[in-house]
Amino acid sequence: ALRRQEELKRLLATDTAAWPAKLGARGWHELVPLARGWQMSVPRIAPLVERELAEACQWKVPRRFCLRDIWCDHMLFLGDKVSGVIDFGAAGWDSFATDIARLLPSLCGDDASASSDAVAAYEAIRPLTDRERQLIDILDRSAILLGPALWFRWIADERRDFRDRDAVIQRVREMIARLVGRTWS
Repeated sequence: ALRRQEELKRLLATDTAAWPAKLGARGWHELVPLARGWQMSVPRIAPLVERELAEACQWKVPRRFCLRDIWCDHMLFLGDKVSGVIDFGAAGWDSFATDIARLLPSLCGDDASASSDAVAAYEAIRPLTDRERQLIDILDRSAILLGPALWFRWIADERRDFRDRDAVIQRVREMIARLVGRTWS
């Protein structure tokens, strides 16, 4: 939660107003309306996420070595069994809630029933504390806000290039769809 809190502070201190124009100038025209939609959501959602993260930073949850960037494209399957995991670049000490919050949306989207089933399957192996369960939801909500910002910053400000533009655009579309489709309170 502390890392996300720091990311949110960095975001709120960033001048994001120029991102749509910079995205367009770099030829990422499909991201321009997504960036504008994201910008309109930030004033309403950021204070909620900020409060949740501040509260979660006070909690004591078990910390273990985690992948921290586990999602469906980083998992290899043989049939319906996981046969491998790739990309350990973000690995470090954190709560397992971080991995669960990162993985669930890529596997289940916003399907609450599927997510509940996935968490139950996880808990059959390693039970979660109440705080860990709460933290999964908080980290997911923060990712919905922060995820698109990361892509916009990488492309608009850092001028990074990505080989698979269509995959980037699709990922950002999915994140924005979760952002605008979610009930925030």
